[in-house]
Amino acid sequence: MKKALALLLSVLMIFSMVGVMAYAEDTTDPAEPTEEELVTVIFKDGDVILKTIKVKPGIIITAYAPENPEKPDTETTRYTFKGWQSSVDGEIYYRSTLCTPQDASVKEIVYTAVYSEKDISGRQTLWEFIGSIFARINMIFEYFAKIFGWDD
Repeated sequence: MKKALALLLSVLMIFSMVGVMAYAEDTTDPAEPTEEELVTVIFKDGDVILKTIKVKPGIIITAYAPENPEKPDTETTRYTFKGWQSSVDGEIYYRSTLCTPQDASVKEIVYTAVYSEKDISGRQTLWEFIGSIFARINMIFEYFAKIFGWDD
């Protein structure tokens, strides 16, 4: 009797699991967004396009954003990357806060790299400093030469 009961329970369990598997099977594929539903996101540094991607609205795009760009310093100015300025609202975003708008009315977002500028024209290098010291010493020797008549 125990064997028959165990066999009956195992058959019932098998049939109940088949029903659960059939119910759990995902037969519908999630609909891929159409081209009209996607938002184009463009990352620019000046006039240079760094990256272009197409994503669904509301997606956080930090993984797709390029690394922080760098702008070479000039002799008078040092540039430091501040963030990405959005063409939609004009706000500056950090890489970790970038996202697409929630609605599909915006079809294109351009994020432009923004830099802070620091004037370094008043700075001098070590060699310029040493050169200015020798120029002052040279002026002192010229002064003594003029006073003592050594320039004849």
